[in-house]
Amino acid sequence: MFDGEYSLDPDAASETTFVPESSLSLKNSSSLPQLALIARLCNGAKFEGDTHGLSILERKIKGDPTDTAVLQFAEGSLHKCLSTDESTDMLPLLSESFKKIFEIPFNSRNKWMMSIIQEHDKSGSTQPWMLIKGAPDVLSPSVSYILDSTGEAVPFSPAQQDRLSRLQNQWSSEGQRVIAVCKRSLHAVKLSSDETELEEILYDELQDLTLVGLISLRDPPRADVKDAVKTIRAAGVRIFMVTGDFMITAVAIAKQVCLYLRHSWRYTYYMLLQVGIISQDRYDTINNLARSETSSDVEKMTKESKEIEVSIRAVADMKPKDDDPIRALVLTGDELEKLSTADWDMILADYTEIVFARTTPDQKMLIVEETKKRGDNIVAVVSF
Repeated sequence: MFDGEYSLDPDAASETTFVPESSLSLKNSSSLPQLALIARLCNGAKFEGDTHGLSILERKIKGDPTDTAVLQFAEGSLHKCLSTDESTDMLPLLSESFKKIFEIPFNSRNKWMMSIIQEHDKSGSTQPWMLIKGAPDVLSPSVSYILDSTGEAVPFSPAQQDRLSRLQNQWSSEGQRVIAVCKRSLHAVKLSSDETELEEILYDELQDLTLVGLISLRDPPRADVKDAVKTIRAAGVRIFMVTGDFMITAVAIAKQVCLYLRHSWRYTYYMLLQVGIISQDRYDTINNLARSETSSDVEKMTKESKEIEVSIRAVADMKPKDDDPIRALVLTGDELEKLSTADWDMILADYTEIVFARTTPDQKMLIVEETKKRGDNIVAVVSF
């Protein structure tokens, strides 16, 4: 939904006008009701216990923070769309018309969640839908259409693709987590009753999606993170941020932890910039790694040349020295696959501040193992 924005901020929300609808449809409703409907039906979080008479914010929710926030957004939006009381749980009402028949939960490899919903309309006919929400940069190659503000699907043109990319970058640079919400009719797809076969079919049919809208969430670091980072740094510990978030979001969050003061006096500058995970205005990427050979060339080095390299720089010395300048580096999970042994040596020897973004569990393990190999490092993994 690029033609309008809706905020959960109380002041902004009070100014938003919802056109009441007597019913909801994944085919005919306008864009905002569809966005809220899909966000409610394709969601891994759920309300717990007795919700009767409780407002949305008073209800207990079981689920991860992202799905919890999306659930609250969807529930509140649907109340406004249908003009129902806020204490009403929408799911029992929705289940009369929308039946979930299959689900692929979110995972850090796919970066999306999928629900297969059977919609029953008032005439008695049914239609299956693929509902999916996840990372915009991951889903956008599978998008063929986009929903305008009236609910009409129009082609996902290059101009719209550029607009999507710019919007994701803008929100991400503000530290927001951006989620794309999409749908696709499966009326022409034969769905198997065997779950394993059905899952294979759905992966194959992950195409020709209609982008319904984007949802952005603010998930700032906890209040005690700045002091924790400062204390850990003072003890001589390097802190790497490893996350599944989009790279721009990861950098923005890493910088939010910082305290910035720009002075020309090196000593003051150095001390103040020890506070954050990334404390530099400028950071390097994979393109800035000054490799004398390409990765393929490095892997072809003879055993003798490798022994000479190790003798010049002992493994135990592969970490920044106390008087080295602070250097920051940002890499993505996909880029880790391109790194040679020499690249890892340079990264862990020369960079004090590192953010690894869009990583999978396997890539997180790779980071730990490569770090342990160099600089006589003891690696601890904690959550901020």
